[in-house]
Amino acid sequence: MHPEDIRKTGMEPPVAGFGERFASSMAIAFSGMALMLCVGSLVRPSPWSFYAVAFSLVLSYWFRRRLASDEQRHNEVMEDERDAAILARSERVFRRFASCWFVALALILSMDATRSVIPAHAYALPSLVLLGVVGANIAGHFAAAMAYRRDRLAQ
Repeated sequence: MHPEDIRKTGMEPPVAGFGERFASSMAIAFSGMALMLCVGSLVRPSPWSFYAVAFSLVLSYWFRRRLASDEQRHNEVMEDERDAAILARSERVFRRFASCWFVALALILSMDATRSVIPAHAYALPSLVLLGVVGANIAGHFAAAMAYRRDRLAQ
């Protein structure tokens, strides 16, 4: 049923589950990290933004476990076959984005003419590597959030 049909009938769509809420929140959080990394490490060189994003990336895996354990205490079903399929799809999106990013970065670094586009400070190249990981996380979480939303609205 399309969202327009739901509005016309007055039926409320089902409430978003843990997976959809988490994926949406993390896509937004990683977008903020990407912005911080672009401005703080590429535009205005600063070691603090680079290290803050690197530290946040490490903590992001702990965030999921922590939120999942909090949800389990509320007796919410955590994952089923549908969740496993959605997560597998989002991991494929993550890998594709990361692969494309790192191949493009390698190509840029391999040519003298394009290498001059990258800023010359010490945090530029490490920031571009981290930006690839952050971008892949955004793509993966966004794909998961959209898959959960599409599935929820189709019910």
